[in-house]
Amino acid sequence: MVPDFAFINQNEDSVKISDFRGKYLVLDFWTTWCGPCVKGMKKLPEIKGKYADKPEFLCISSDFTISHTKKFLAKKNYSILNFAFAGMSAEIDSYFNIQAIPRYVILDPDGRVIKDQILTDLESELKKILKFLTNNYLE
Repeated sequence: MVPDFAFINQNEDSVKISDFRGKYLVLDFWTTWCGPCVKGMKKLPEIKGKYADKPEFLCISSDFTISHTKKFLAKKNYSILNFAFAGMSAEIDSYFNIQAIPRYVILDPDGRVIKDQILTDLESELKKILKFLTNNYLE
């Protein structure tokens, strides 16, 4: 089980990993200055829209300040996604072994890691995992 890390969301409220228990959760580790991160994030609302409320996405920014992340989000329409700010957290980076971004980690409804280091076709990987784990409910 992943520790119940707490973050600050774009409204500066607390958000924890346990807030998403009972659902598959994709953690998207990103920064505003990372081109591949921003490019991949553009696809997330479409992916989420295809699968209704399964999975949820928690996009965790590693920017230096929350104000920088908030400015970026104010210019985008990502309202269907959940955002959090971690800053340069050595604890988060160490736990998830983040050495490069973007980095995706998929948690099952109980909060266990079922896939990490997905750096390419997130939708394809996600569909395979969800199909296998939930007895083909996506069909």
